[in-house]
Amino acid sequence: MLDYSIAQAKAKLSAMIDAVEAGEEVVITRRGKAVARVLPIVKQIPDLSVFDSHRGSLPKKVKFDRDALNARLR
Repeated sequence: MLDYSIAQAKAKLSAMIDAVEAGEEVVITRRGKAVARVLPIVKQIPDLSVFDSHRGSLPKKVKFDRDALNARLR
């Protein structure tokens, strides 16, 4: 975890964002107290396991592919 004062965050915004992209958590402080936290965005893949129970009920011509469905959601 990296700590930046507000002044440092303003001066080093690009470096701070680079650190966040690399997976670091950044805390921004004001007068020594934490006021904000910058975290990397984590893409969530939806859980499609609920469809597993319906897999046999699909017509034979229909292909059910979890990876293809996940690709459509991205």
